[in-house]
Amino acid sequence: MVKSIAPQDVGRKIVSSDRPVLVAFLRRGRRHQEQRELLLRAARRYNQRVNCYFYSDTFLEAGMKQHFVSGTPTYLFFQAGWEVDRLIGCSDDEKLDSFLNRCLVDCD
Repeated sequence: MVKSIAPQDVGRKIVSSDRPVLVAFLRRGRRHQEQRELLLRAARRYNQRVNCYFYSDTFLEAGMKQHFVSGTPTYLFFQAGWEVDRLIGCSDDEKLDSFLNRCLVDCD
């Protein structure tokens, strides 16, 4: 499951999480739906290992400033509240899986 996140939720949903966290920054546009569906598929594949969130349109700009994200789509991977890595630009299942697997290995 993918849930929305707001800047004030970072402490509770990212820093205090007992599992790794993937946060997506997806701006509305021609590839938004494709990237949103990609995130949903990844959440299903990794649902036992990674919590998945996205910044809604309302909080996207604030979230981007908070995490120093300059463009979308961007995916940030966190472990124990610390950013492990980021994937910048449009992705596909293969790229996102490779990114997540690499991050999970780095966290073990």
